[in-house]
Amino acid sequence: PPAPPPAPPPADRPRLWDVCNAEGRYVDCFYLGAGRRLLKATGDIVFVLEQNKDETYRLVKYKIEN
Repeated sequence: PPAPPPAPPPADRPRLWDVCNAEGRYVDCFYLGAGRRLLKATGDIVFVLEQNKDETYRLVKYKIEN
């Protein structure tokens, strides 16, 4: 049987994300800190779900600037 897929990184560790332009070319990378989960990226907008210290969540909208 095929090998199982690798396990995702623990939720308490930052995750490294690559950023590509509309043509698919690599632009940069960034870390999304622990307690944050990328929900959607569209154009120059990124939606992130952030977990607060009291274990509640908030939806945050970021704008990517040049």
